[in-house]
Amino acid sequence: MIASPSFTGIYSYMADEFNRLRTRARLAQLLSKVLGKRNGLKSLAYSYTLDLRNKQNLGIRNIPIDSIIGTMGRNTDFDGKFRPLKTHLLDRWVNNYLLLESNGWGPILVHKYGDEYFVEDGHHRVSVAKFVGVVYIEAEVWDHSYAQSPGPACVRNRPAVRKSTEVFSASS
Repeated sequence: MIASPSFTGIYSYMADEFNRLRTRARLAQLLSKVLGKRNGLKSLAYSYTLDLRNKQNLGIRNIPIDSIIGTMGRNTDFDGKFRPLKTHLLDRWVNNYLLLESNGWGPILVHKYGDEYFVEDGHHRVSVAKFVGVVYIEAEVWDHSYAQSPGPACVRNRPAVRKSTEVFSASS
């Protein structure tokens, strides 16, 4: 006789789904270690040199869930596909699923660099959204795309140097 889990409600069913998802994430993590590949989320702090004060608020937008590739600091709680890795995430993960089914969510908070998004707040919502197959998620977006452009001093100095050499060569 094959034992099948018996569920007393939606919470226990989703807890079982969480555990299956976590098991797949842990196996993928183990396999990536054996193969020497990277399986975790990217960290914005380690991926880019940014002045986090130099950003622009783009407001609330619907962003593609597949463009969310990293985090602002929870890179050990979820794998690269936002599957949970730790058991202490169970209650919040299941509660976020139940909230999605009943009232929906508020926007997550992300930081954008180029075409990539990094989650600051809303990791569990992103994980649940990927699990249920959501394509777009509502997010408050802070854009850092222009943060590495040269500062005004660099822009002013280069033309000034060129002008002075052009003037010097023309008069000699």
